[in-house]
Amino acid sequence: MYFEKGPVTPTDLAALVPSRRRRWWIAGVGLIVAGVAGFVLFRYVTNPEPLLTAARKLLISKTGASGSSVPLRSVHQAEELLQSYLSRSGDAADSANLLLLDCVWHTGQSEGAGLALDRIDLSKCRNSELSEAALAAFRANDFRSAERLIAVALDRPESDRERVLRAAAVIRFDTGRRQDVLAHCRELAVLAPNDPNPWIVITSIYEGRDDWSSVVENYRQVIARTAGEKLQERSIMIGFLLQSGNIAEARQELDALQKDAPQVVQEQLVLEAKVLYQEGHSKQALPFLNRVLRSSPNERDALYLKGRIQFEDGDLANAAKLLERVVELDPLDDQSRYLLSQAYHRLGRKSDGEKMLAAYRGLELFKQQLYSLESAANSNPLDLYSRQELVKICEHFGANEKAEYWRRSLGQQATGATESQP
Repeated sequence: MYFEKGPVTPTDLAALVPSRRRRWWIAGVGLIVAGVAGFVLFRYVTNPEPLLTAARKLLISKTGASGSSVPLRSVHQAEELLQSYLSRSGDAADSANLLLLDCVWHTGQSEGAGLALDRIDLSKCRNSELSEAALAAFRANDFRSAERLIAVALDRPESDRERVLRAAAVIRFDTGRRQDVLAHCRELAVLAPNDPNPWIVITSIYEGRDDWSSVVENYRQVIARTAGEKLQERSIMIGFLLQSGNIAEARQELDALQKDAPQVVQEQLVLEAKVLYQEGHSKQALPFLNRVLRSSPNERDALYLKGRIQFEDGDLANAAKLLERVVELDPLDDQSRYLLSQAYHRLGRKSDGEKMLAAYRGLELFKQQLYSLESAANSNPLDLYSRQELVKICEHFGANEKAEYWRRSLGQQATGATESQP
């Protein structure tokens, strides 16, 4: 064996040993890198779980915020990942199929979703997937699917309970199951003791029932859990105290609020006028109401209270004008209708007075029927008759928002009732 410069010498052989060792080391490292890369590639091809994980991250919020929505771009990205996952995963694909339905609902579509949902084993899906899919179905007006998904999640309290309860409260509040919502929010208040939102929902439900003592009691919990100066919350509380007849505490709270926030705002002017009126100081309330109406001529509460004060002072013509504006702004305001009917009678406008009094009595009957039917509908999710009647009477009296609310509830429950029949 010869090098270019002649035969190999012992010195040349000694120099060759470290060179061989370097080549062996480089070759060994290369084999290790290739092995690792091959293993990763093999795992990626044979185990597509990273695709499903990535899709979950795109569709499911970390916070579980029930009001959050997913951008369409993320929905389309998730859909591509899920399709790729399904092409490699074989049979164990229930979560992926549910997330694909989630994508469909996020685009506002629901046709055929129920049949697709029937083919998914929901017991194999995570609670986070169930609750987020339920919200997506709800936003797409697929109420049956939303209720079905959230019911499964609620029956499994061991995981993601807070997320599930938030979703259930949103869905069932809007489909008329207020008693269930109260239970969800009370449980949620224990799991998230510093969160004011469950107490806000509870307060809203009792406000709809005109249960003002319960409203005040629960709204105190909202204030206790709200950070900062709480000016808006304290203003709302003063209104609730007035509704509950607690005039002394309302005055105390209003004085404290004005001390903490000396800047005069419209809401506080109305509150000041209301408290003064309840305290028997009608004349002193008028300047506050006039200031409000100069800047906001259609402020309903200010119009009503000024009209009431003028009626009590005998200024019937001006009182009637103000109360007519209130009725135009709020056709369901029975107090304004009654007071206006009395003003018409005392002005000698008998025919107008009789018509307005008849309208007032109709509203009184409407409210009684509304309370009775809402109680029946809330206590029985499958009570279709009560929901149908609620839609009819709400439409008749122009309560369009309530009519739409019960129409949605009727649509969901009617589908569920039909499918539950043998």
